[in-house]
Amino acid sequence: MSKFGITLLNEITCQDCKTTSYVFEDHFNLSLGYPKPQAKGSSQVSYTLGGCLDWLTRVEEVQNYYCKSCCAMTTTHRKTSIWKLREVLVLHFKKFKMNSMSSNDKDIIKFPLDDLVMDKYIYEASGREKS
Repeated sequence: MSKFGITLLNEITCQDCKTTSYVFEDHFNLSLGYPKPQAKGSSQVSYTLGGCLDWLTRVEEVQNYYCKSCCAMTTTHRKTSIWKLREVLVLHFKKFKMNSMSSNDKDIIKFPLDDLVMDKYIYEASGREKS
C-alpha cells in the first residue's frame, strides 16, 4: 500500500425515494476548493485549511441526477467525507479561474505546519459508523 493518498466517501441521497448510495474514490492528493466571495473586486481574501475542508464536506444539492432506485432524473444531496487517510497527505488548492483568460487567484490559504487534526472530517469520527 502506498504511503500517499486518501479515500473519499460520497454519500448520495435521492430526495424522491430517500435511498442513499455510497461511492468510494481513491486519490493520491486531496484537491480543495473554497467558497468564492460574491462581491466582485480585486481585494485579496484569506481562507483557512479548516474552511476549505468544511467546503469540501458540506452537503451539496445536485440537480438532474439519475437515481437507480426510482429510475428517474431527480435532485439529490451529496455529502463528501474522508474514509481513509494514509501516512502522507498531499493538498492541492484549486486557485485557478477559467474564463476568457485563465488566471491564478491571489487569495491566501492559512494552514497549520504542525499538528493537523482531521478527525472532524473523517467518516467514522463524524458520528457515523463504518459498515
